[in-house]
Amino acid sequence: MNYSVAIRTLGTSVESLRLELESLHQQTILPEKIIIYIARGYTRPAFTVGKEEYVEVDKGMVSQRALRYKEISSEYILMLDDDVVLAPDSVERLIGQMRDTGAHCIAVDTFKNHKLKVSAKIRAAVGNLVFPRIDQKWAFKMHPNGSFSYLNKVKKVAYPSQSAAGPAALWRKDILLALRFEDEKWLDNLGFAYGDDDLEFYKLHINSGRLFVSFDCGIENLDGKSSSAIFQRDSKRFYVRAISNYIRWHRMQYLSRNGFHRVGASLTFGFKMAWFGIIHLCVSMAYRNTGPLKLFLSGLVDGRSYTHSAEYKAIPPYMNKKIKESIIGILG
Repeated sequence: MNYSVAIRTLGTSVESLRLELESLHQQTILPEKIIIYIARGYTRPAFTVGKEEYVEVDKGMVSQRALRYKEISSEYILMLDDDVVLAPDSVERLIGQMRDTGAHCIAVDTFKNHKLKVSAKIRAAVGNLVFPRIDQKWAFKMHPNGSFSYLNKVKKVAYPSQSAAGPAALWRKDILLALRFEDEKWLDNLGFAYGDDDLEFYKLHINSGRLFVSFDCGIENLDGKSSSAIFQRDSKRFYVRAISNYIRWHRMQYLSRNGFHRVGASLTFGFKMAWFGIIHLCVSMAYRNTGPLKLFLSGLVDGRSYTHSAEYKAIPPYMNKKIKESIIGILG
C-alpha cells in the first residue's frame, strides 16, 4: 500500500512539527512524499528534516484540508495536523487495520474520551450533551441533535464510526476527493472552524463511505489543546459555538432527514439549545455580564438567518446523491 503524508499547519508549532517529521522518517513503511500545506502569509520553519515539501494554500481548518491534492499521486493519504508524533510502526498498524476492516478512512482516537476522568465526562455531558455509550457498535455516534456519544469501553483495536477526531487519519485518496469537502469551506468564514472534524467525517459516513477509528496505532497528540485554549480565551467563543452548532446541525442532521425524522431532529435540537441557553444564562450570572447569553442568542439567530440565505442554499447538499454514486462507482 503506497501512501503520502499531507500536514496542515500555520508553521507556529515549530518543535511539534519537527518531532512529527522525524517520526515520519522513522516509519517501518516510509511515505512516498511528505507535503506540508501551510497557510499563505505564514513563515515556513527554518529546519529541514528530510525531503518534505511546502505548498501554500488559503488559511482555514477546512480550507487547508479541502484540497484536490494534485501534488500527491499515492493511492492513500495520511492526513495529519502539525502536533502529532508517530511510533515507528504507526502507519504499518493503520494499514493493517484498514485492510482488516475494509475502511475507506481510518482515523486515530487522539483525544481518548473513554479515558477521561469521571469529572471530565460529567462536564462533557452537562456542558455539551456528549455522553459515553456502552454498546459496542460505533466508536462515535452522531445524534439528531448534533451531539455525539462515544464508546466508553474499548475492547478492539478498531471500530466502525460515524465521526472521529481530525489530527490523524489515513484516507483512500479517491474516496476523499469524491466527498467534495471544499463545499464545506463556509465553516472557515466563522473565524474559528468549530466542529470541522464532525463535518468532515460524518460526510463520509452519511454518503455510504466506511469510516473506522483506530484505538491502537501509537499516534499521540502533542499539544492539541493549544488551539482549543486560544478559542477558550476568545470573547466571541459563545457566538461562534452557537452559530456553528446551528448551521452544522441544519446541514448535517436536519436536511438529511425527511418527514417525522426531521421533526424529531428539530425537537431534540430545540431541547439542546434550550439547555445551552440555561447554561449561558448561568455563565452570564456568574460573570455578572449579559455578554455570554447575548452572544449565544445572536449566534443562533444569525445561524438560522444564514440557513435561509441564497448563499447557503447554493451550497451542494451534504447528503449528496452524486457523491454516493461516485463512491459506489469507485468501489465497483
